[in-house]
Amino acid sequence: MEKISGGEVITKQLEKNEVEYVFSLTGHTIIALYDAIRKSNIKLISVRHEQIAAHMADGYFRASHKPGILVTHLGPGLLNATTGVATASLDSSAIIVISGDAPSIYEGAGPHQEINLVTDLSQYLIYLPFVKRTWRVSHVENIERIIDRAFSISLNMRPGPVLVSVPMEIFSQKTDKYGIFNKKHYLNMNRIVPSIEKIKQAIDMILNSGKVLILAGGGVRLSEAEKELYEFAHIINAPVVTTMGGKGTFPEDDPLSLGYLGGWGNPYSNEASLQSDLIISIGTRFGEVNSSSWINGYTFDFSKTKLIRIDIDEKEESKNYPEDIFLLGDAKETLKLLIYELNKELNRKTIKKSAWFQEFRENLDKYYLEFLNTENDTKKLKPNYIIKVVQELLNKHEEITMITDVGWSKNGIAQYLRIKNVKNFITPGGLATMGFAPPASLGFKLGDPNRKVLCIVGDGGFSSTISSLFTAVQYKIPVTFLIMNNFSFGTIQGLQRSYFSRNYIGTAFSGFNEFLYNPDFAKIAEASYAKGYTVKSPEDLSKTIEDSLMNDEIAVIDVMTELEPDVPITGHWSITDIYMGKIKYMFDRR
Repeated sequence: MEKISGGEVITKQLEKNEVEYVFSLTGHTIIALYDAIRKSNIKLISVRHEQIAAHMADGYFRASHKPGILVTHLGPGLLNATTGVATASLDSSAIIVISGDAPSIYEGAGPHQEINLVTDLSQYLIYLPFVKRTWRVSHVENIERIIDRAFSISLNMRPGPVLVSVPMEIFSQKTDKYGIFNKKHYLNMNRIVPSIEKIKQAIDMILNSGKVLILAGGGVRLSEAEKELYEFAHIINAPVVTTMGGKGTFPEDDPLSLGYLGGWGNPYSNEASLQSDLIISIGTRFGEVNSSSWINGYTFDFSKTKLIRIDIDEKEESKNYPEDIFLLGDAKETLKLLIYELNKELNRKTIKKSAWFQEFRENLDKYYLEFLNTENDTKKLKPNYIIKVVQELLNKHEEITMITDVGWSKNGIAQYLRIKNVKNFITPGGLATMGFAPPASLGFKLGDPNRKVLCIVGDGGFSSTISSLFTAVQYKIPVTFLIMNNFSFGTIQGLQRSYFSRNYIGTAFSGFNEFLYNPDFAKIAEASYAKGYTVKSPEDLSKTIEDSLMNDEIAVIDVMTELEPDVPITGHWSITDIYMGKIKYMFDRR
């Protein structure tokens, strides 16, 4: 067999797994890999900062459910990508990070940019807290096997990032040890299911409960179990609430939907959760935001409510709440089993279909209609009015995908908007990284070119990853960036307003003379050869957004936004107690 370089072996593995794009910023350790990619059909997306590349890889996975490929230079390159890779990890996005490293022959001698303060050639250890697996390649003959394992581990069970750290000489060394690992890996390739005995125990508990509620998390999205969730909910006539990561997995215009619950959830989803006698959770980690800091009486109270938990990650069992039944399994296949066994029960007897949640649904409808009647009576646009306009556009164009950042763009949308499918709403839930939305929007658009991508981001978030705009223009990726511009880090300033007597420091974009400052984002867009719009009036907002999206423009829409009101906290967030110098233990009563 002909000898080829390590870089070419890696490229062949990428091609076998139908990789379309590699997201990267160059460096001297990886140009031999670049040369191999140059000779393939894979497209290299070259960015201006590695965090951009990491978020793009994350967004690409969320659109396509194929792993995002991130290639970094050693040392500062790998470190610059850390935030984006950690964000992907906490949101269970599959990313394969291939990083160049210092030449192994100089191990520990201090070659340029080597990380060796504790252990020589130790950069692969940096990612240990947040990747599923990390390798340092020692021989070119091992590279094919390791890349094959990287795909398998990244995509199997709960997906997530992996790191392959490669001393730079291995990209150039030749080998004839390739063509052995030919498997194509894909998401949900190996689905696991609970035992039939445990399924039957769960069904017995469901049939003997009067107020069943289903909680859908991001695991439903990753398992592609939306169809099964819908069928399951309608068989047992149970209302469905979601976490932020699960929003869109169940159509929120369905009569069984009670929307999003938790600290920023709507009040009726929280109240229904507290009144239920059995919650069936599917693919959620019960994080702090979704669980109102785990304080009983706001969102959950499992001293009164039973819990059946479906999750593919065995580490989630008993992590934060005591389950009555833990079903270790893939969401899609577990729901299929539950549906099959329930249908057998239906042949023997009728399931009682209680409408105990109807009042919550009616109140939620009123809450939603009140939101849709929001008017703008100030000089600047209110954030809830902006979100109302986005809802009206989404109702009109279901092909719109909103990629949100943090703050109002995430929490307000999650609480107020009715989302019909999983591709309407993408957000950084786990790490809640400011600046996620602009680059993730580019990756998402590449992963699903048929979507109309609207990036909704604050002025702080857009500023932090502004070079995403340059990448969009460079590669002609049509994304509309809607900036909610309030000259501040608005959510944190809201906390200062509520708990620190409006004594602002570090949150308003002002210098020592208190003069508020932001650049002219529309002019920056124009200088970057994109479209730039500044919106100051309500009547201009909807048409500007719609025209930009439908015309496939690369555009920045700078919206002058009122700083208040804050997103209502309808559940609980324990920082309230912490700011007052006290904190409640998990499960304490109100």
